Amino acid sequence: GAVTSPRYPQPYEPPSRGAASRVCNWFITARPGRRLLINFDHFAVEGHLTERGCPAAVLRLWYESPGPPLELCGEKAPSDRWQYLSTSNSIRLS
Repeated sequence: GAVTSPRYPQPYEPPSRGAASRVCNWFITARPGRRLLINFDHFAVEGHLTERGCPAAVLRLWYESPGPPLELCGEKAPSDRWQYLSTSNSIRLS
């Protein structure tokens, strides 16, 4: 399956002045005893994780249980391989 941001491939719409940011949550669960492989074909979110950090827009990926989320921002080069294998049968994207 595929998960995309609202309006993809168009840029996402920023919140109106004074409005709260949008938060989307995806919970993906496999059968017990199975794990999930998350593969990012395309990724482009403002910021640069290693240079400036993630200012406001960030994708959080909970794939290690227990543990804090992985925070992703910036742009994935077409030649880069971003894959994450869950340690359990569920993941959360936010």
